[in-house]
Amino acid sequence: MRLPLELKELFTEWLRTHVPDMADHVLNQVRETRGGGLYDAEFKTRMKGTGQRAELLAQRFEIACKRLNLNNQRPQEFGMDGSQFSVPPPEPKPGDQLRLF
Repeated sequence: MRLPLELKELFTEWLRTHVPDMADHVLNQVRETRGGGLYDAEFKTRMKGTGQRAELLAQRFEIACKRLNLNNQRPQEFGMDGSQFSVPPPEPKPGDQLRLF
């Protein structure tokens, strides 16, 4: 979970409003994976987290991926279809009429 800048205050406020009885517990769990803070901007850890809780979550995620056979599937097996993609038109100039459809 990434909570940079004003997002950590927004998230904290949202928790305290919607689940006040669990807000401190949730925030403490996030801090456990972020070296005591709600956000770690370090390149190698900002998307991973550190510590025992982060390792446990990574193990649970890996087990779930194996159980659901998500590690071996190719993008086309997920129903992704690139044939509908088209290169977007160039940026319109000021005053150009934009297409509706």
